Amino acid sequence: MPKAQLEESKPFHISFDGERLLVVNKYSQRAGINLAVVLPEDELLQGLQYFRVIVSFIPILVLAVLLLCMILIRRLLLQPIQQLLSVIRKIKQGDMKVRLPLTESVDFSIIYQSFNGMVEEITDLKIGVYEERLRTQKAELKQLQSQINPHFYMNTMNVLYQLADLKQVDLVKKTVQHLVKYFRFSMSTHGDLIPLFQELDHIRNYLEIQKMRFQDAFEFKIDIDEELRLIAIPPLIVQPFVENAMIHGYSVKENEPFQLTIRVDLDSQNNQLFHIQVQDNGKGFSEDMLEKLTGIMYAPNDEDKHIGIWNVKKRIAMRYEDRLTGVSFRNADCGGAVIDIILPIIRNEE
Repeated sequence: MPKAQLEESKPFHISFDGERLLVVNKYSQRAGINLAVVLPEDELLQGLQYFRVIVSFIPILVLAVLLLCMILIRRLLLQPIQQLLSVIRKIKQGDMKVRLPLTESVDFSIIYQSFNGMVEEITDLKIGVYEERLRTQKAELKQLQSQINPHFYMNTMNVLYQLADLKQVDLVKKTVQHLVKYFRFSMSTHGDLIPLFQELDHIRNYLEIQKMRFQDAFEFKIDIDEELRLIAIPPLIVQPFVENAMIHGYSVKENEPFQLTIRVDLDSQNNQLFHIQVQDNGKGFSEDMLEKLTGIMYAPNDEDKHIGIWNVKKRIAMRYEDRLTGVSFRNADCGGAVIDIILPIIRNEE
C-alpha cells in the first residue's frame, strides 16, 4: 500500500481477494506511525437493512400514536363538550327535561353534576314563576270579571225603564235576556282559555244592549270565518276594547251612525297566528294617548280610563311571552280607532 495513501486521514476502499474493504486510518506525526482499521464493507452495512426497516415503520408508529391521541382527546374532551353544547341548545329551545349523562372524565363529571343541578334549580324556579303568573292572571281575571261598569248598568236600567214605559214588552224581554247572558258570562267564566265564539257571543250581548239604547245611531258587525270560531283565547280579552270604543270613542257624524266592526282573520304571513281587529269610525285616539298605549312602560293608575286595555296587554304578554303576539293601536285613515290583537292559534273543541 503506498505510503502517501496511508498518511491520508480520509477513509478509502481497497479490494483484497475479491472482497471489498473499507480502510479508516489516522496518521500520528509524533509517533511517526499510521493507525488503520480495515473493515469488510459487507459487515459494515450488515445492520443497515434493519435500520431501514425500523425507519420505515416510524411514520406508521407516529401516525398510530396521533390517532390514539385524537381518539383520547375526542373521548375525554370533545365529546363531553359536544354533549354539553347539545344540552344547552335543547334547554335554550325550551326542553327543560334534558340532562347530561354520566361521563368517565373526573373533571367533566363534576361539571356535568353542577350543570344538571343548576338546570334542576332553574326548572323549579321557572315552574314557581309560571305558577305565580297563573295565580296573578287568575286574580286579575277575577277582578276584571267582578268589575261591573256602573254607567253600563245604569244606562241599561234606563233603557229597560223607557221600553217598559212605552209598553214594549218584547223589547224589554229581549234586553233582559241579553243582560242576563252578559252577566252570566262575566261571573261564570273561570277557565284559562275559552272558544273564541263564546267571547264574541258575550260581546254581541253587550252590543245588542247598546243597540237598544242608541237605536239607529249605532250599528255593529262581527265578522268571523266559521273555521276560526273554535280557536281558544283567554276570556275577556276583546271586551275591554269594545267597551272602550263605546264609552270613549262614540260619536255620531252627520247622517252617519257610529259603526263598530269586529273582524277575525288569519295572519297573512304566519299561519300560526290570527288577528282580532276592533275598528270604529268615532273619535279615535289622541296623539298623547297613542304614545302612552304603545309605550312599553305604560302603567295606568286605578283611575285611568284605559286600565282594562292595559290589563289585557299585560295578560297577553305574561301568557304568551312572544314578541309576535300583542296589541297594536292606530287611527284609521278615514277616522276612528283601530285595535289589532295578535294571538297564536290554539285549537279548542266545542
